[in-house]
Amino acid sequence: ALVVSCVGRRAVLGQRCEEELELAREALPPGAVMAGFYSYGEIAPAGALVPCELHNQTLVLTLIGEQSA
Repeated sequence: ALVVSCVGRRAVLGQRCEEELELAREALPPGAVMAGFYSYGEIAPAGALVPCELHNQTLVLTLIGEQSA
């Protein structure tokens, strides 16, 4: 699991950011590895057919895995 959190969230949530990460860890399958970093916002579209914009105070969680056949 790759976690990217906006540094603005840290400023707003303070120590609660750590609680947020613990909840994310608990939701992951047992043995899943979690790594991440702070960013200064994320760039992504706000909806279908909408140009990319800067989003602030967001947390992005990306799961990468493989399925056995």
